[in-house]
Amino acid sequence: GNIDVICKAIELYRINFNKMPGSLQDLTKETEDIEAPLREVPVDAWGNAFQFKREGKFRYVVSSAGPDGSMGTEDDLTN
Repeated sequence: GNIDVICKAIELYRINFNKMPGSLQDLTKETEDIEAPLREVPVDAWGNAFQFKREGKFRYVVSSAGPDGSMGTEDDLTN
C-alpha cells in the first residue's frame, strides 16, 4: 500500500542524503545530482495525509488515521 511506498522513499532518501527526511514533503525535493524519491506524497485510502514521526536516528513511524480520520484511535494504520 501507500505506507510501503512512503517507507521505500524514506529509505531511498536516507541512502541518497545520508540523513532522514525532516518531513514527508522532503521526499518530493530533488537536487542537481539526486532525483526526488517521490513526485508527490500519496494520501491514505480515505484521502487524508499520512503522518511522519522520527523516533531516533534511523527509526520512524508512518501512520494513517484510518477510516475515521482521527489519529490515536483503534483504526489507525502504521508501518
